[in-house]
Amino acid sequence: MIFRLDGTVEETLALTPVIREWKEIGGDKALVDVIHPELFDGNPYVDGIADFTENADDVLIDFNKVDWQRYQRPVCESYAEYLFGKAGRLYNWRTEMYGSRTVKVPPKTAFFLLRQPIAGLAEKVAGMGHTVDEPHGDSCGDWHMFRAYVGQCALFIGDDGDDAAVALTTDVPAVVIYTWRSPVYFKPFRRGLPFETVFSDCQQASQCLTLNGLYELGKTYGTRCPMPNRLTCESMPTADKVIAAVEKLSR
Repeated sequence: MIFRLDGTVEETLALTPVIREWKEIGGDKALVDVIHPELFDGNPYVDGIADFTENADDVLIDFNKVDWQRYQRPVCESYAEYLFGKAGRLYNWRTEMYGSRTVKVPPKTAFFLLRQPIAGLAEKVAGMGHTVDEPHGDSCGDWHMFRAYVGQCALFIGDDGDDAAVALTTDVPAVVIYTWRSPVYFKPFRRGLPFETVFSDCQQASQCLTLNGLYELGKTYGTRCPMPNRLTCESMPTADKVIAAVEKLSR
């Protein structure tokens, strides 16, 4: 069986619980044809990387046909329904990565990865006894190294996106800031593990929610965000709002 998806890192990781369940209920050989095959390094449920054009005799499951944005449930459940039928429901939504490397991280490190800095946040987190690591921009692109580093930290604070999706494959307490879409699609990947969501303080939020539906209903995907670059919200939440989420993690 070939599982094909031309998706982001975040969407590709959403395949991992589906493939795991398919193998556990008796699926045979599982090959993946994806843009980010490195995400499956060491995955015991994946037997190899494939190119469908070179393996035309294998059965192809094309997850590019899944319009998961239309549904009010996690993307992985949309994938599961496509594969198993309407009765298909995952027992374990946890995304997985393997083959992490060994890294050295200062004790009690709080790792930030934010597209835009939040004034006063580093100082407040440091005041809680953390060593703050606050690089700017995206991760280095080596997802296994990035995961290994985050996995040794005491806290992760980041934006919704590929970096956070990889960070959430660890057990590290995490706060993820959502700006232009709902956490309904991705929050369940952290089911049972420390995780808090924070929304932006954008003044246009009421307009976006009116156009796209309420966050609580999982209908918004930010398609009508008035900002020039919807992936970089111009009104990040306050430091106090993020700190409140961090404090919830320790309760």
